[in-house]
Amino acid sequence: MGLTIRAARVGDIEEAVRIAAAGGSPDAHTDHFAFVERTGRLVVAAIADEVVGVAGSVRVGGAVMVTDLFVAAEYRGRGVGGRVAAAVVNEASQRCTFSSSDPAALRVYASLGMLPRWQLLTMRGPGAGLGSESLVAEWAHGRLDLVAHFASIGAEVGAHHIALRGSVVQLLRLESDAPHDVLAMLLSSVPMTDQLELSVCEHDELVAWLLARGFEVVDVDTFCATDGVDVSVGVPCVHRGLL
Repeated sequence: MGLTIRAARVGDIEEAVRIAAAGGSPDAHTDHFAFVERTGRLVVAAIADEVVGVAGSVRVGGAVMVTDLFVAAEYRGRGVGGRVAAAVVNEASQRCTFSSSDPAALRVYASLGMLPRWQLLTMRGPGAGLGSESLVAEWAHGRLDLVAHFASIGAEVGAHHIALRGSVVQLLRLESDAPHDVLAMLLSSVPMTDQLELSVCEHDELVAWLLARGFEVVDVDTFCATDGVDVSVGVPCVHRGLL
């Protein structure tokens, strides 16, 4: 097949976006892949000059997290995914990712030692306010490179939350010792005609709190990791690709 695995080059990001979009990625944007390339590793699989697969990873704490893994439809089932994923985790002993329910993806991650641990629930529900309140404040936690990236794409940054406003407000991150209070405040800033979407660990008590307020589960991802890795502790709501 003449497959080459190499670091992404200038011009590869557009191809990565195309392949990721065809694979159904919600992060199929140039700014997302540029962030991964800048702060972690972005690797492509190529045949001659044609990019046929892409994988990315960033460091989260002591672990390497696979942020993206996509293969062009006509090249799936040929081992491309396994090779390009292996290239972005390299020799890291602690590895993790959020996987879709695609059996092929789960097999690739398992082959790299990342086994299913728990599910991440993406939930969506109605706002509870008029939408006039501003919640902008100085971020009070870590992962400043990630916060800066989200701000660069137009996200609202508060002390304990990061949200991308629209008719469906996307809560990209929530980090707080009092997550219920932060969510209640955020919901009061979302018009009742709009919705809030967020991703939360299945065993977090926020799930029941959200269900009681009319939220529904709209998607499910599986957290896969090597032994001893659980980077969700203390962060109730995370981004599915970048944690």
